[in-house]
Amino acid sequence: MNRRQKKYIKSVSWYIGAIVIAAITVYPFLWMIATSFKQEGDIFANPLSLIPEDFSWNNYTKLFSTIPFGRYFLNSTILAVSGAVTNVFFGALAGYAYAKLKFKGKKTSFRLLLTSMMIPGVVTMIPQFLILKFFPLVGGNNLFGQGGQGFINNYLAIILPGAVGAYAVFFMKQFFETLPDELAEAARVDGCNEFKIFYKIYPLLASSGNIRNSCRCL
Repeated sequence: MNRRQKKYIKSVSWYIGAIVIAAITVYPFLWMIATSFKQEGDIFANPLSLIPEDFSWNNYTKLFSTIPFGRYFLNSTILAVSGAVTNVFFGALAGYAYAKLKFKGKKTSFRLLLTSMMIPGVVTMIPQFLILKFFPLVGGNNLFGQGGQGFINNYLAIILPGAVGAYAVFFMKQFFETLPDELAEAARVDGCNEFKIFYKIYPLLASSGNIRNSCRCL
């Protein structure tokens, strides 16, 4: 067997292995879709079959008639879009400040921010709930956070805690550090304040970072 034949066999073997692995990976997804079009009796009679014997839309009709699926989808859309928008804006704003501005406690606060990424979400779940429930002057609460529900059963109860994440700030800080400082310095000479520099000079340059950040949030 010459070298060319060995290379051909190796290539064929690789493709066969890749196809087998792909089939094993995709099969459960195809089975799920196929099963959704089967009658209940057909599901148990031919559990591994991908072709329904009696094609039916009953499962989907039952889904939308018994469960407010449209409302669930709307809720998910509102929360996903809101989370992406707030993380992109506040993450970029904080990232710009850490990358381009000088202020007291900059290094210490950034280290604390990175440390917060190591705290599991389950640790802050109960304190976060209590803060949202007893938030003053919201949801019927008085100045001392008593008498109402606060942010409970409200979109803001999910949007506010996740409005900006430590990773979003860290990512945008690293991204802004790759952009030239001379642009900001020239804008300052022309009389621009820092916020104007942030939203007029750097947005287009930071667009790829913002897109990456928004995709991660979605």
